[in-house]
Amino acid sequence: MGRSPKACGLGIHSGDRISRISTMSIAPRAYWARLAGVRIISAIPFGEEYAFWKADAPAQRRILQVLAGWGAKIVITAELPPGANRQGWLPIGKTSFYGHPLLPREPGEGESPGSR
Repeated sequence: MGRSPKACGLGIHSGDRISRISTMSIAPRAYWARLAGVRIISAIPFGEEYAFWKADAPAQRRILQVLAGWGAKIVITAELPPGANRQGWLPIGKTSFYGHPLLPREPGEGESPGSR
């Protein structure tokens, strides 16, 4: 990515907790998290990202709400596939990366990572 999300106007700060949508192209380039000083606390794993992108908008919102419930401030992906629902996804600088800011949830609303 080269530039941190903070530098690209997404309001991410060192120490923030984020989530990511893993793709083959993001795995070797995860150095961006270290550069930004953020902590990746959850991810949609490589191989399952297609199920997320093919899900309807309400299902995607529910998944994003779960990630927010775990404490992630934003979800980062290396690219938006053709035909993806682009609502809420913001480009990060002059890269292929996108971020989707997450709204904080009320305590007790999110599922814990170990509950599934």
